[in-house]
Amino acid sequence: MKEEYKNVALCSSNGCKVADLCRRAMGYKTISKEDKTLKMVNPMLTTNDESCPMYSHLVTVRFAKGFMKLQGEMSRTKFDALKQKLLAHYGKNPYYEMRKGTRLISPEDQRFIAKAVSNMDANISDPFDEYVEQEVWK
Repeated sequence: MKEEYKNVALCSSNGCKVADLCRRAMGYKTISKEDKTLKMVNPMLTTNDESCPMYSHLVTVRFAKGFMKLQGEMSRTKFDALKQKLLAHYGKNPYYEMRKGTRLISPEDQRFIAKAVSNMDANISDPFDEYVEQEVWK
């Protein structure tokens, strides 16, 4: 089995209409005799179409990258309060990685950070430095 599928539950469902797009079915096609054990989805849960609860496919996600500009756009007091809130929520390393842009910020985290900025009564329409789109497995 290819390394990229080692930790993925595989699917052997026959006649599936979305097998060519499904990560689980693609992984199943890569198994060999050297693979002594497999992690499999319960075939009683599969539906052989897009409505399958086990369907794992690529989706494009818009991630934010960095929020360094906030420090210059907010008063020191407000920025320090925001920083403390985000440090308490994310921890030291994740906070600084997200702030610098070395860790992408998920849509969920974007909402959290944007709300925290809004709660500081900062008149900032977009707290993030830039955005990137990436395909991720759903």
